[in-house]
Amino acid sequence: MPDARENPQIRVLLVGLALAALVNGGCLAAAAVGAAGGGAAAFYAYERGRLYRDYTAALADATAAVRTSLAELQFAPGKEKSDGGTFTFETATTKGTKVHVYLESQSSNIPVDGPTTRITVRVGMFGDDAASSRILDQVSMHLVPLPPGIQTPSTPLVARPTPPRPPETMAPPLASSTTPPLK
Repeated sequence: MPDARENPQIRVLLVGLALAALVNGGCLAAAAVGAAGGGAAAFYAYERGRLYRDYTAALADATAAVRTSLAELQFAPGKEKSDGGTFTFETATTKGTKVHVYLESQSSNIPVDGPTTRITVRVGMFGDDAASSRILDQVSMHLVPLPPGIQTPSTPLVARPTPPRPPETMAPPLASSTTPPLK
C-alpha cells in the first residue's frame, strides 16, 4: 500500500472514511458540541483578559498620559497607531509578553459633559490583571478617572440622606441597696 504521507489523494480518502465513521457512530454531533463549547470558553477567557477605565480627558491628553506612563514603567517604545477616534500602543513586558493599550474617544449627547476617553489594557492573550492594573494606576496619576457608576463627569453626586438618630432615653435607675449581696 502506498504511503499516505506522500499521496494527498489517500489522505483525503482516509479523512473522508473517518468522517463517515463519525457520522454513522453519532460522534460527529458530540464533537461539534465539544468544539463549540471549547470555542466559547476560549472567547470568554479572551474577553475577560482586558481591563479598562474611563477618564475625563480628550484623546490627545490621554494618549500623552499613556505614553508617559509606559515610559515611567520602563516599557520599551513600541508601535503606535492612530485611527480617528482611537489610538493603540503595542509594547512588551520584560518576559516578552505583548502589551496592548487601546484608547477610544467617547462622546456624550450633552455638550457640557466634555470629552471622555476609555483606556483598555490587555497583557498577553488572556490578560494579566496585576500588570494591567499597574499600568492603569500609573495612567491615573496623570489623568482623573471617572468615579464608578458615574457615566458623565458633570452629573452631580447626590448625597445619601442619613437616617435620623433615635431619641435618647433616660438613664437607667441605679441598683437599690435592698438587693441581697452576691455570695
